[in-house]
Amino acid sequence: MGPQFRLLALITATMALVLIGRPHAATEPSPAVKEVLKRIDRDELVRLTTTLVKIRSDYSEGHVANHKEIAGFLAAQLKGLGLDVTVIEPEPNFPLVVGRLKGTGGGPVLEVMGHYNTVIVGDRARWHVDPFGAEIRDGKLYGRGAADQKSGIAAVLAATRAIVESKTRLKGDLINLYIPGEGAQDHVLPLVADAKPELIKANWCLDTDGGPDIIQVAAGHLWIKITAKGKSAHPGGDTPWVDAATELTHLLVAMEDPDKWMAYEKHPLFTSLGGKPRVVLGMIQAGSAVNQVPDTAEARVDIRLNPKQTPEHVLAELSALITKLKTTDPALDIVVEKLPGTQHVAYEHWASITADDPLVKMIRDVSQERLGRVPGFIGSRGGGRPDLWRIGTKWISWSATEGGNAHAPDEWVSIDSIYKSAQVYAEVIVRMLQ
Repeated sequence: MGPQFRLLALITATMALVLIGRPHAATEPSPAVKEVLKRIDRDELVRLTTTLVKIRSDYSEGHVANHKEIAGFLAAQLKGLGLDVTVIEPEPNFPLVVGRLKGTGGGPVLEVMGHYNTVIVGDRARWHVDPFGAEIRDGKLYGRGAADQKSGIAAVLAATRAIVESKTRLKGDLINLYIPGEGAQDHVLPLVADAKPELIKANWCLDTDGGPDIIQVAAGHLWIKITAKGKSAHPGGDTPWVDAATELTHLLVAMEDPDKWMAYEKHPLFTSLGGKPRVVLGMIQAGSAVNQVPDTAEARVDIRLNPKQTPEHVLAELSALITKLKTTDPALDIVVEKLPGTQHVAYEHWASITADDPLVKMIRDVSQERLGRVPGFIGSRGGGRPDLWRIGTKWISWSATEGGNAHAPDEWVSIDSIYKSAQVYAEVIVRMLQ
């Protein structure tokens, strides 16, 4: 190859790299999308997010704050827009809110979901702002739930309002679905999926409790309670005893390294910690006095699975591990119970989430045009909403909002990103359903 051809090849390659790295120019929105977008009011959106953050709705096992209040607020917002609204409470204090904007017919059903509750605040001394004050500074809104994920709910509500107020006619139905999440979904989703699946069934559910990339496979998690039984006695006496806490510890140490008791495959989307499953001791309790050998000890363990593992198979492997430990420790007396909150979606379902899926393609197109980036695909060690999948609703998790410190002090969300999110959600909805 002559010098002139080498120079031309270099120039061509350089230009290609520049073009690949540069987002393409935004496509001109359709007239319908334009009508919707101009009705998204930034100031009103900030006020709505502020109101949601100020409604305390934190949750942990055994503690529920104001779920009914915030669910009632969301239901009122949807009713005010003229949607058909259903509030159902399968278990006390865990309401589910469904708002349906009916289409003219002939289109798919798109559900957009968010969870209205939050994790607990934790140590207030570590916060530099009021967790429920919704303080605004430097373009950020602070407070528990600001990022996870009341700003996402506000963005979807604003998008829905803009569609209604613009009188845009959609062929397909739009569903706003608001649930208690953060581990509380088992109080609601499986019960509604069994009793009233028509309320929440859709072609797709876009879960806005996600990140900037699309979850292509969620491996799920197994939550278990492990109880060790022993024999109590006085530590200074000669009466034989079995220390339940020590027995439990033997098992927990043996469980720590998954390679020693689990069979699993590595997956290219799961790379952290060497691609292994995770075994996390979340809670432990034993004994009632320092001078008394405990006769029971209890632990709660969160096992984050790898794709193709199932909770049932892991429980069988754990049973085999306990049997093995008993050969050297005959006093080991262990009971394992699967806890509510365990979530798993069959691996086969995830094959349908590809770049060719209509909603995935729409999200990526609109995100490229409006946000300047194409969402990639990631793996998740979350549950993946099995109750939606089993009633025939394809679950896709992705969010356009940007924030930080979720589940930590000084949680925040970018105000610019809330506004952009409302625009992106509105365009995705209109282009999917019109």
